Amino acid sequence: MKKIISTSILSIIALLFTCISIYAQTIRRCNNNVGVSGLNVYTTIQAAHDAAADGDIIYVEPSASSYGTLDCTKRLSIIGNGYFLAQNSNVSFDLRMSMINGITFNAGSANTSVTGIYTNNLGFNNVSNITIERCYIQNTNYIAFSSASQSFITFSKCFITGNIWGYSEAHSPENCTFKNNIIGGGIKYFSNSVFTNNTFSTQNNSTLTNLVNSTIANNIFRSNACNSCVQQLLFDPIIHTGTTISNNIIACLPTGNTCSFILPTGNGNINNGDYSTLFLLSDPYDVGLIDKNFQLVLTSPAKGVGTGGTDAGAFGGANPYVLSGLPTVPITTNFTTSGAGNTSVPLQVSVTVRANN
Repeated sequence: MKKIISTSILSIIALLFTCISIYAQTIRRCNNNVGVSGLNVYTTIQAAHDAAADGDIIYVEPSASSYGTLDCTKRLSIIGNGYFLAQNSNVSFDLRMSMINGITFNAGSANTSVTGIYTNNLGFNNVSNITIERCYIQNTNYIAFSSASQSFITFSKCFITGNIWGYSEAHSPENCTFKNNIIGGGIKYFSNSVFTNNTFSTQNNSTLTNLVNSTIANNIFRSNACNSCVQQLLFDPIIHTGTTISNNIIACLPTGNTCSFILPTGNGNINNGDYSTLFLLSDPYDVGLIDKNFQLVLTSPAKGVGTGGTDAGAFGGANPYVLSGLPTVPITTNFTTSGAGNTSVPLQVSVTVRANN
């Protein structure tokens, strides 16, 4: 009898059995690959959400196409396969991403976590306590679609190419955390929030603006030195009321120029660094925007300049950025099969699984 096994299924079999023994919640699967069906398998993320109960886990399995959009009104754990899998080594054997076009968090979705997902945009509609970790996020994202404030939104170890904005200065999100992200867009309108160990690869003047009573520490900033930008200071105290700025480094392109955006003197801040000496590539911003290229070289001026002698940037600190956004669950790194079997010739399968932190 011939056996046909979907590689998409096999890529998570070990992961599922491990998690079933750990969690009491129902595990639901998003899989839109041809021929995959069964109990608790859904072809869209919204269908998986609608069938789920608070506390359930949804695995968004690798696919060549998106699972659509999600209006989230439940407390869920949504786990994907990561991103940049073809560009980085030692990752899942299935190199396809887990894609969701967009996620809007609504009332009822508090304490939801999303990890390992590629998405175009996120929206936060009057909801708090959301964790976005190890995700690839594009386009502009708004934390509030109305004038109500949001709070306790966490972005950790994400690759972000779009903007993340609060609703307005008068209704800014509070107690939010941005840590160990690589960020290519602008962030503004936050209060009582923390921005630590991020690598800001953007070269515009809106990298961080309109922050109130917040902390900016251990970050790397890129400055594109140009005369037209000189008067638009990134860290003007007028637009950062009560904010503490320490142990950051701002580096310039082109090399040898003076930074247009200036960090406050003292408090361990470093101005006018040489951007071309920071990372594995002299300017990773202009080379395909792949996360691995933002790793620090051994001689990087960002080494040891963070609080307590830690490295500045996304790969520094106690919980550094994880390449490809690999989720904190076991992953299948290798799979081989003889492809067929019968009563006299068993099907031969070899699976290698690695734990992730």
